[in-house]
Amino acid sequence: YGARSIGANYIFSVTVPALDGDAEKEFEDVVRRELISRLHTRDLSEHVDFLKGVEMTDAALLRAFWVRLSKPLERYRPRRLAIQRDSRTVTTLHL
Repeated sequence: YGARSIGANYIFSVTVPALDGDAEKEFEDVVRRELISRLHTRDLSEHVDFLKGVEMTDAALLRAFWVRLSKPLERYRPRRLAIQRDSRTVTTLHL
C-alpha cells in the first residue's frame, strides 16, 4: 500500500520521406488514431491493452509501437521511430 504511479511525458517521432500537404495530414491522422489517442494520459502498463506484458523500457515501447503502426504506416515508408524522454535521452528504432 502507499504505492503511487509516477507519470512521464514523451515526445514520439516518426521519420518518413517528404509528404505533400494532403498526405502529411493523412499520415498525422493515422498516427494519432492508431497510437497517440490510445496512449495519451493513460498508465501505459495498466490501461493500454497492446502494452500489457511489455517491459516499460524505451526500446521495448518502440518495438511495441512499431508492431501497432507497421501496417497502417506502410504506404508512407517510415524510416525510423524515436522516443525522447528529456533533452538527453532519445531512443531510436531504425526500420
